[in-house]
Amino acid sequence: MSRALVLLSLAFVACPKNTSPVATAPEPPAEVTPPQLNDDAVAGIESDELRQLLHDHWEHTMSVSPTWATSLGDHRFDDQLGDLTIAAAERDQAATEAFLERARAIGPQSLSESDRTTLALFIEDLQYSVASEVCHFEQWSISPRSNAAVFYNDLPDIHPVD
Repeated sequence: MSRALVLLSLAFVACPKNTSPVATAPEPPAEVTPPQLNDDAVAGIESDELRQLLHDHWEHTMSVSPTWATSLGDHRFDDQLGDLTIAAAERDQAATEAFLERARAIGPQSLSESDRTTLALFIEDLQYSVASEVCHFEQWSISPRSNAAVFYNDLPDIHPVD
């Protein structure tokens, strides 16, 4: 035990102090309105059906990720925090499956080449999300940067109190 303590003490003394300046939070984005953000999310989409699907998906994403919405300048959800419960994860999984079903129901033959590419990428992303649901990352992920214990650490940076 004393040998381990000596080694730990030597390591502590040998490590130089961090003298680099403290990182500061990035400047918040310019104030934008939710329609502008949503317009950006569906920019260039020609198909009304695909545009509506992407709009609905964006709105869902903002509603279940309110702190991210705030960081993007969408302040409709400033009074909310993300729900990290298993029930919320299950609701989000069901929503993802519903979005995937809606996306698959869009006939790609009626779409422009650009919209077909967008739809294919959207479906691929949703399929990945659905396929990874069996892992239940929300129950065991222990990433030091993204877990329940540190989830709210960035709140002061993205939502300063005036």
